[in-house]
Amino acid sequence: MGFFNPFNRQKSKRSNASAASSARVANVTTAEGMAQMMVGQMVGQDAAALAGGIIGTALDVSPDMLQFGQGIFASVLGDRPEDPEQFSLPLWQHPSFIDMFCDSGMASRRDGFHVSPGMASMGGSIYLVSRALGQLAGSGPGGQDISVAMRDQLQTARKAFQEGLELSKALLKPTDRDFVAILSGIVSSVRSLSPGECLLVPTGWTRAAPKDKKAPPPTIMQSALVGVLCKVAEESYTFTVCNTGEGLDYHCMRSTPPHARIEYNTSIQLDGVMAARVEDSAFWWIFLKPLVFPAEANGPLLLYETVLPFLNQKPTRANMPSNADFEAAPRGGDHSHGLCALAALRSILRSSGANAAEVGSAYVLVLTQMARICQLEIQTAAYISESGIVRIEMMAAKIALLTSSSAEGSSPSQLNSVRLLLEELKSQASELHAKSMSICPPILEADAGETLGDQASVFPGFGHLRRDGLDINTLGGTVGDLPIIRPMEITCVADQVTSLREAVVALKNCEEVCTLMANQADSVKNTYCFRSALIVHLFTRVLPLPLAYNHPKRESSCFWSLPMTRETQADVLRSLRMLSRHFATAAMSLTTTNSFDAARTLTFGCMATIADAVLRVQACDVPSALSLHYSGAAQGPVLPFAFELSSDFARLSQTMLFVDPYYAVARTQILEYFTALHNTVQEDHVLFKFDTEMKIGDADKMLMTQLCVETGFDFEKNLGTYFTGEETELMDSYPELATFRDIVFMFKVMMAPTSDSLPEVKRWKTSDAALAWKFEDKGKGEDKGKGLVGTFKVEGFGRELFKEAGWTDAVADTFQGVLSFFGGGSAGGQSGKPRVPPSGADPSVLLGEEVATEDDILHVKDMPNFGNRISGEDAEVIMQYLQAPYLRVPLLLNYFADEARVHSLDSEGVQAVLTCALFEPATWQEIHDKTIPEVIPPPTREHVSTPAGVLFNELTQSPTSVLQPLEKLLEVALALNTGRFAEPQGVVILFVIRLVVRVMGYIKLVLQHSEWSIQDESECVSGCGGKSWVRGLTTPREEDLRCLQESYARIQEKLRGDVFSMLEFWRKKANESAAPVLAELCILHAHLGYLFKHTPLEELDTQIVTTLLAGQIYLTHNYQFDFEAQMRRKKKDSKSEKKKKKKKEENNRIQLGDVDEGLLISQIEMFELFQVSRGRVLHWMKSHPAEADMALEATIRILTAGGSLLAADIEGGEGVPEPRHWPLLQLPKSDGRFVPDTETLNEPSGELGYYEWIRHMTTQAVETEVNLQMGTYTIKNNHTEMLDATISADPDFAAVFGPQTRFSRKQCARVEVTAQRRWVRLVADRHDVQYWVTKDSRPPASPYTGSGIDSAPAWVAALLKPYLDTPHLKGAKIHFSKELSTSSYACGSFSVSTSSAGGGVCVKEVVLVREPAVVTISDVVEHGRHFFRSLVWTSDVKYCIADLEVAPMAVGLDTFQLVGGGAPEPEEGGPSLVLTRSLAVELGTQTFIPRRLLTSILPAALLDQYIFWQSVDGSLSGYQRLEMIDATKAPSMIRCELKRQGEADMTGLDLAQAQARILKYTLTAAVGIDSPPQVDESKPVLTLMNPLAENNSDSFKVLASVFLRLDNLSHVLFWSSEGGSYVSSVELPRLRVSFSARDMGGKLRYFSDDHSGLYVSNSRDPMVLQLLSGAPHAVLLQNTYQDFSIMLAATAKPRHPEVETDPFTGALILDRSDPEWIENI
Repeated sequence: MGFFNPFNRQKSKRSNASAASSARVANVTTAEGMAQMMVGQMVGQDAAALAGGIIGTALDVSPDMLQFGQGIFASVLGDRPEDPEQFSLPLWQHPSFIDMFCDSGMASRRDGFHVSPGMASMGGSIYLVSRALGQLAGSGPGGQDISVAMRDQLQTARKAFQEGLELSKALLKPTDRDFVAILSGIVSSVRSLSPGECLLVPTGWTRAAPKDKKAPPPTIMQSALVGVLCKVAEESYTFTVCNTGEGLDYHCMRSTPPHARIEYNTSIQLDGVMAARVEDSAFWWIFLKPLVFPAEANGPLLLYETVLPFLNQKPTRANMPSNADFEAAPRGGDHSHGLCALAALRSILRSSGANAAEVGSAYVLVLTQMARICQLEIQTAAYISESGIVRIEMMAAKIALLTSSSAEGSSPSQLNSVRLLLEELKSQASELHAKSMSICPPILEADAGETLGDQASVFPGFGHLRRDGLDINTLGGTVGDLPIIRPMEITCVADQVTSLREAVVALKNCEEVCTLMANQADSVKNTYCFRSALIVHLFTRVLPLPLAYNHPKRESSCFWSLPMTRETQADVLRSLRMLSRHFATAAMSLTTTNSFDAARTLTFGCMATIADAVLRVQACDVPSALSLHYSGAAQGPVLPFAFELSSDFARLSQTMLFVDPYYAVARTQILEYFTALHNTVQEDHVLFKFDTEMKIGDADKMLMTQLCVETGFDFEKNLGTYFTGEETELMDSYPELATFRDIVFMFKVMMAPTSDSLPEVKRWKTSDAALAWKFEDKGKGEDKGKGLVGTFKVEGFGRELFKEAGWTDAVADTFQGVLSFFGGGSAGGQSGKPRVPPSGADPSVLLGEEVATEDDILHVKDMPNFGNRISGEDAEVIMQYLQAPYLRVPLLLNYFADEARVHSLDSEGVQAVLTCALFEPATWQEIHDKTIPEVIPPPTREHVSTPAGVLFNELTQSPTSVLQPLEKLLEVALALNTGRFAEPQGVVILFVIRLVVRVMGYIKLVLQHSEWSIQDESECVSGCGGKSWVRGLTTPREEDLRCLQESYARIQEKLRGDVFSMLEFWRKKANESAAPVLAELCILHAHLGYLFKHTPLEELDTQIVTTLLAGQIYLTHNYQFDFEAQMRRKKKDSKSEKKKKKKKEENNRIQLGDVDEGLLISQIEMFELFQVSRGRVLHWMKSHPAEADMALEATIRILTAGGSLLAADIEGGEGVPEPRHWPLLQLPKSDGRFVPDTETLNEPSGELGYYEWIRHMTTQAVETEVNLQMGTYTIKNNHTEMLDATISADPDFAAVFGPQTRFSRKQCARVEVTAQRRWVRLVADRHDVQYWVTKDSRPPASPYTGSGIDSAPAWVAALLKPYLDTPHLKGAKIHFSKELSTSSYACGSFSVSTSSAGGGVCVKEVVLVREPAVVTISDVVEHGRHFFRSLVWTSDVKYCIADLEVAPMAVGLDTFQLVGGGAPEPEEGGPSLVLTRSLAVELGTQTFIPRRLLTSILPAALLDQYIFWQSVDGSLSGYQRLEMIDATKAPSMIRCELKRQGEADMTGLDLAQAQARILKYTLTAAVGIDSPPQVDESKPVLTLMNPLAENNSDSFKVLASVFLRLDNLSHVLFWSSEGGSYVSSVELPRLRVSFSARDMGGKLRYFSDDHSGLYVSNSRDPMVLQLLSGAPHAVLLQNTYQDFSIMLAATAKPRHPEVETDPFTGALILDRSDPEWIENI
């Protein structure tokens, strides 16, 4: 077994410092020199001065300071009382006991073990050893058979430990003066030592907490060890350092076989220490300085590498004797330093002359004496826990082991006495434990005629429910006027333009409409969706895109190439700039889907294309210098510029989902335009490479320089700031440059690969979309300050955009983006998830691994089954089809057009595959002429690329392969019709309908182009969609064209005939059902309208117009479009909600489709449908007024659930009255607003200002209106609208009406709107909703005010003391009310600061009950301008009426109880929702009181079963929750009658006082949400009794103690049927059991209602009690035959408390409210 030193194996700073310390030893030869060397390390100037004083006076100790322990230390300790927790505990409960005797049973180091700071716990350990030594050295038990020599050795140790104990107390918190006295006392003690005597000096180091660490008090961390000084001769000493904690790695160690366990030499003994070194106070100052003066750098380094080597001129590691003791490092960490104190004992014994055997014997005697002390204390103790038993047994095991190992020299009688002692000790401990365990409660003796007391039926704390004070309606503020809803004429934006002038008008009108929508976004619903749909419509369907510069028909067909004035050019660019901001605002405020991402990116591409074309035009009057230089038309050696686009956009757009054919056409036009440009522009003239790097490029500098040189601007000033506009001169002259720059930038932002690169989805304002550019000059030398080298910083939407550029090269890594979306990588090297889900037509996405060829698919092990809809073989076939993009459309259509396979289309994943395969354009064909590959497999896939997308390619080249399977698919799907909408058949049918309608749009575009392209060339002005020159959109061959026309006609007939009739029949069936399903109706209205998405104006008729009009209005009023970011009330998630969210995130499934789960159609696609049809419908209605009247009347009938969409019913049928005439409203900008001619326009009366006139004309001019523009129906000046999502999502609303979905939202009408409150009435529900939109500015208050805790009764302070350090009460300054407190009941309050920015205050109320002892804390919370009390914490859940999150707490040694309440979260207040109702005259108006506001006054059992409403008199009525009604029991209700105390509170802070009696009534029938209760007069009224009331009778207390063994007070209800004279029944709702009282010989016995014949037993038979051992929560039952049963609560979850201070606790506590445990029963 060899010794080794770790420092020889570690190349560390500490090793180097150690080597240097050896060289320093020869130079530091005096204590004065050493102290001078170290004085610079003192903390603070005062300490340095103190050290200097000690050095100068250390050798001149005055005579009056030579008496150790009597003079100096007595004065130091005079005002320091002993810590009772250290010196008055039973020995087995002492923290040091665990380390001394139980360390071998530790599982690991107890790093979180909490004991007193180092020196305090060291003092406790020294005390235990000193106590045992005192009894051994004296005449106490165990000290009679000790030899004289051993007695002398123990006496020496006893003296050293006593002096060490006094010194440890003195070193706890010494002042500077105390420290001087301590040092002088140590020196005097050292000098007074005789040879063989020892001095024990505890020391250590105290670290100050790091400055940046938020450590809870105390902010210091202390370690301790022991120094033992022994005098060998007059001038010679030994000094031993005993350490078992930090610094132990400085001690020598060894490894022991067979497991190479590391053992340490815990005691380092330094021999040959000269007297001059230890008799000088400077040494002791340095020895104790790290302990007394906290510093962050304090630690073992100074002691082991400087101080100890100084004593004997040897390095520390050179002081290891051959007979050194080694032992393993403490498993538990020896936090109390108990093992360290025992090591010091062994060291003193060795130094006093004892040999190894004598040391072992004496050591065992000391430990055995501790066992005798335990035995004596057990004889007088009243209680010992399971943990105490474990500790005693481990103590006995350790002593027995040590005794046997040191038995040599001990007599058999001595060994036998130790054995008997240990056996008696364990036996007595077990007896005490058994004796102290209570099995049964007191005898339940209640006389039949006994009364319970006057207060037993009274519950306090109801004062805040009084409503006789201030009327809170006065706090609502003044009634505001209805908001002005300015009319928005969306149809002023034309559906088609054919000239530049018309294009300019359309841009201006769109800008004006968007501005109106933006400014009314908070008062008009869905404006972001409206704006987005309008702008997308404008740029993809209205404004034609410029033809490429080399297009042969550009000059004749493209008006963007025609001459224009400088004014027109500037107007177009300005409108583009404003519309780009509007669109960016709308796009960033909407949820992203595949199709909408494609639409928004494409729209910015259209804007950039038009802006580029317009900027290149040379104005016919005053050409712009910017235009000349940008287009390369300026005189001189200049070349044209362009911005970089085509390759990136082509790659990204190949997987964009273009469900609208106009998008596919626009994509091709954009790519054609910029490809032609880039073929002529040199690479060094490519601008705006923002996606590569946010730096000023060479082309940017070149353009700016050319422009500055021509116009005279100082181009050497700073080109970068000219570019950003920070130097405003250039941008003021050429604002079109900023316009073009911003549009291009936003276009590139929309193509960012990750969603993290985009702003968050929220309700943005248009001003948020304004980009702020800054230039950071990075030039050096001559380039500095010229703006030639630098980076751009662009801010918009409240953040920096494109902070990380450079993604263009990496974005091509498609599969890396796939992994990122699944959480397995990053997109393009960027952090975050992709901007949109990856393509659903990509086999790599579906398989989860990269596949490049068909052969790769054959090697994939696991095929997707799409929820078991597709077999593995079929999935492989589908993957093979997808790997052939040129053929995938006909292959997949044929595959699914099968009676068996069509059923799989009810899977969203399968739908996504087919949708993406059809409507993703795939690879773009850049070259005009393809090259046929010469080898197979070909080296590239360019031969399978298409110019306009795969679907257009199929329809123009081989339409039969698409049309035949498409028609068959529709036929197969319709065959699944069951006569109503039902899953899964209905889902399949509707998907196929949507698919067919979308393909019909593509077909129609091909047919439209074929008709348009054969017109006279002079009439073929390039427009949008089919009326444009687009490569790839060609006229099919004659036979293919005929096939397209015939198939289109057949499918259209099928859609308008069979499909329409089927959907309308489904709609009528859903509408006529007993409970109309709003979800189905919304889906069906959406799909009925979707059938006519591509219907042109000339094909409209009454039925189609009615369907479109009714569908839009129905969805507007009955469907929650949540595509927009919502303004919602913030609320904290409960733990269960957080858990659900986390689980949802963990199980996040990729959504490859583009389907809204509510309508089965993307919401933005519905708004695009409204936008596309709006102009056509309005034009038709103007042209057909009579038919329009019928359509409007039919729409109203449908909205009121009485109409039909069949043509015969619309045009008049039996029982249908003649339609009214609906002319257009004759007001400005009111086109599309229809009003019946039976109503006249309400002209304004009197003289009005413009503001009042506008208000009248927009809100009061008409009573009934159908608004085609916004899709609304208004009647009698009230917009019957869907309840705001903020209200319907509020948890209080859900508590009354159940969870709300977009289909279950209710209709409402406005009652009153003030600055503070919005008041609406629910249509047909007889409920009102008052939403207080702002936080109450009044600070909360409490009636419990007065003096502090010092003036409270003594029992209050005693009851609070154990809990003052809990998070809820720590630092609280509680004020108690003397007037509202009694001898057994006390109330107080305190305030805490909230985390709100305004520094709010939360008031908390404290209620103390003396018997049973319990403390509760409630938050004073505001709700609807009233202040309630919400219980948030209790000291004991057993006696608390609320259900709270529980945690074990040690309330005494080895004693635990469950405290209730989580971490304190002060209520900050905010918006609140108040529900009122008026069901019947006799009930009056009732206000809903949420459960959380009643937790401090009503038991949780009642809150679980009943929902409470408050009447105007303040009383509460509780109605059974529907889910709690038991059909086997009579329904009931609760009524809380208030008894007012004192005057009303007119402050409005609800500070009045009241008590309440809680009554239970039996009803004749269950109460619905809209029906008043009917009381059963034949049944008695029950009164709830209060077990916590003052002056309760003894019998009631005993009764409560019995049943509280089964459940907590929150779920034990004591009822009296005699007005409170006695408890007639006990109900335990959570256990679903109850007991009823019966008179048996003048005594009340409580019989179980659920177990016939059993009642609560008073028997205490010893045999029965023995059987009950271990079940202290049982209730003993018996019957009249003396048969016994026990009742145990299955809801009681046993918990083993994890207590840091006790690793051996065996305590079990019962958690009766664990929701997961109860749910699983």
